Amino acid sequence: MKSIIKKVVCVPLCVIMLLSFSACGGGNDTKKTTEPQSKNGHKDFITIGITDEPNSYNPYCATSTAGDTVFDYIYDRLVYTDSKGNFSPRLADKWESSNDGKVITFHLNPKVKWHDGEPFTAKDMVFAAQVGSSKDSTVTRRSYFSSLEGTDDNGVCTDLTKLGVVAVDDHTLEYYFKKPIAVSTFLYVDAQRYYPIPYHILKDVPMAQMEKNDYWKHPIGTGAFKFDSNVSGESITLTANKDYFLGAPNVDRIVFKKMDASNFAAGLTSGQIDLADQVPLADMQLLQSTKGLNAKTVPSLLYTYMSVNCSKDYFKDVRVRRALSEAIDRKTIVKQALYGFGDIAVSSLTANNPYFNKEVDGDPYNPEDAKKLLQEAGWDFNRELTFVSYNSNPARVVATTIIQQNLKAIGVNVKVQIVDWPTLIDMNRQGKFDLSILGGAGSFDPDDSRVLMQPGGAQNFCQITDPRYYDLAQKGHATVSKEEKTKIYYEYQKLLHDEPTYIWLYHNDEAVVAKDTIQNMPMEDFINLNYKAYAWTFTE
Repeated sequence: MKSIIKKVVCVPLCVIMLLSFSACGGGNDTKKTTEPQSKNGHKDFITIGITDEPNSYNPYCATSTAGDTVFDYIYDRLVYTDSKGNFSPRLADKWESSNDGKVITFHLNPKVKWHDGEPFTAKDMVFAAQVGSSKDSTVTRRSYFSSLEGTDDNGVCTDLTKLGVVAVDDHTLEYYFKKPIAVSTFLYVDAQRYYPIPYHILKDVPMAQMEKNDYWKHPIGTGAFKFDSNVSGESITLTANKDYFLGAPNVDRIVFKKMDASNFAAGLTSGQIDLADQVPLADMQLLQSTKGLNAKTVPSLLYTYMSVNCSKDYFKDVRVRRALSEAIDRKTIVKQALYGFGDIAVSSLTANNPYFNKEVDGDPYNPEDAKKLLQEAGWDFNRELTFVSYNSNPARVVATTIIQQNLKAIGVNVKVQIVDWPTLIDMNRQGKFDLSILGGAGSFDPDDSRVLMQPGGAQNFCQITDPRYYDLAQKGHATVSKEEKTKIYYEYQKLLHDEPTYIWLYHNDEAVVAKDTIQNMPMEDFINLNYKAYAWTFTE
């Protein structure tokens, strides 16, 4: 039995970065508001605006964080992160790491139950990992399991009896890793996508048939709200879990209404919707001056990038990819697409991240040098590139137009193709594009972008086959020492800066708007998929 270092207090990000192996766990940190809890503190229903719906209610088949937004209400995760990088317990009461950094143990809350009343146990998390990593499963998020014993570099497990997840007993769960891992890295990145799956319901379903099982038409979870119904392309309805282990929610029903983001402002001012995040920044000045609304812009970890299809012969010369980066006027994008609510990006990390390499800092914009690089690379100026963008993110639509103009200014002809979000993802995965625009949720840990670099991985949107990027990211992922980790990620960022595969564009603030009658809502934590809807109260 490996010796264990136990920590049972929550610590801020700056302290977490100094820890080698141990992490924190504590009690429920939710404080009830002083607003009235009786008739005036309760709501029959609220409506939340969303731009995209989950492509599947199997969380391991999700193609974007659009699904995670809804999943947070239905399911729970082991541990949650706030806007300052602090961890707080949810399914797990506390956790600790072994001395060698290769085992993390979670002690699960014995009060948690599934929506059908069955107890939640460690078996459910083991089963979830099996579904997410099985060679026979058709999932999109295998990479989050690639650190576990028994999986390959793609997160695929060919023998589930050797998968490094063990239910010691009903309320003790152990994860075994191929190499030492910092607890903060695991909690910030991989564990943020670990959702429970009910073993007692799905244990007899073959892995190859799991995704298409009828269960996903009406799934259950452990969360504060139960799935009720959905009308594809229109709405998703959830009802309150009156037996939720952290207390019954103060609203009986939540309706997610699918709509174009450009209609959020009208919906909020008219009362058609009560809440929306990812509100177009163009609308924030109006909404901040509208009586009855609480409209906030919150600095985020989000990043948007232009993906370059590195499988194309004409993008293999690094000078071409550097030229594309130097041609883009990021400051104009921030000004016109974000209305000043954000910063230019030169890395997936924000400039205030402890792991940010200041050597890559500074605006790369240099159109004259970009022209020279293209000429040196022998670029065919008669070639026309296809830039695939999508129609549900107004800022990225504007950014696409600006980039098209920037590239034209250096002699690169670009045709823009606007599609919907699911089509964009499919085209990126199949390599049916030259350029494309996507983004990531970001993390306090630099490991967040690793999955984008994995040759053959589902999120390798740049189609890169050069292993250097992923190998460096993997090395950083498997390093516990902060000093060594920093050196590796400095090198990783420098490689991406000098030989770009993705061209970082901007870090946008997150815009959240809600009726001011909704209280105890942690708007600043929404960027970490931490909505705490069970704790919301209402003044009318």
